[in-house]
Amino acid sequence: MKKNKRPGRVKSALLNWLGVPISLTTGTFWEEWFGTSSSGKVVTADKAIQLSAVWACVRLLSESISTLPLKIYVRQPDGSRKAATDHPAYSILCRRPNSEMTPSRFMLMVVASICLRGNAFIEKKFIANRLVSLVP
Repeated sequence: MKKNKRPGRVKSALLNWLGVPISLTTGTFWEEWFGTSSSGKVVTADKAIQLSAVWACVRLLSESISTLPLKIYVRQPDGSRKAATDHPAYSILCRRPNSEMTPSRFMLMVVASICLRGNAFIEKKFIANRLVSLVP
């Protein structure tokens, strides 16, 4: 039975010890630790989105999800839910997340980021203690 070897771990550890910078966004770092893909090519989100099948899937998911209403609810004691219109983020999410996007476009970008990178980061912008915008 052949064990899966990870070539390059010792090399990477030595380079790190010697002070050679290692970037997590380059494919060479991941190749050293986990090897290459079955095709031998490094696959990144930027390269994947150039494939029409990947683009179509990401577009289908993000456009479909972005059409759903984006609301904040509070659970009632009887188990029902009620729109939390007094929540600080309610008006931002439902009306205008930031000066450049509609709620639909905002969710489209968030879902596309989740599809391609596995996560999405949203920066909250405040003026004093008041939430004024969300920027993906």
